[in-house]
Amino acid sequence: MRFAATRHGMQVARWALYAFACAFAFAAHAIPPEATYVGEKTCIKCHDVEAKHFSHTQHAKIFRENPKNALEARVCEACHGPGSLHAQRGTDRLGEFASITRPIKQRRRTDRGRA
Repeated sequence: MRFAATRHGMQVARWALYAFACAFAFAAHAIPPEATYVGEKTCIKCHDVEAKHFSHTQHAKIFRENPKNALEARVCEACHGPGSLHAQRGTDRLGEFASITRPIKQRRRTDRGRA
């Protein structure tokens, strides 16, 4: 039996595809050089419902109470990128996704019509 046809081979192939997809997603959503980090409090001003849901997760507890590095300490912006351009646009929905990054898992859900 060929390695690619084995269960382990399929897992390796899936992880390789996932790694490629992540690299492509980050390259496609490059951070504009003029974007700056604004902090979690700025995000919460408009995204209070999301913040309440996020607050109850293990992810939030780790990022807020015991971040591994300076990026994790940025909480929202650790995954979504710097929020200055997004915050400046306010309710202007037209350029929203050009200025803020949606994590890959959320992009898949939204693209399939789920929130």
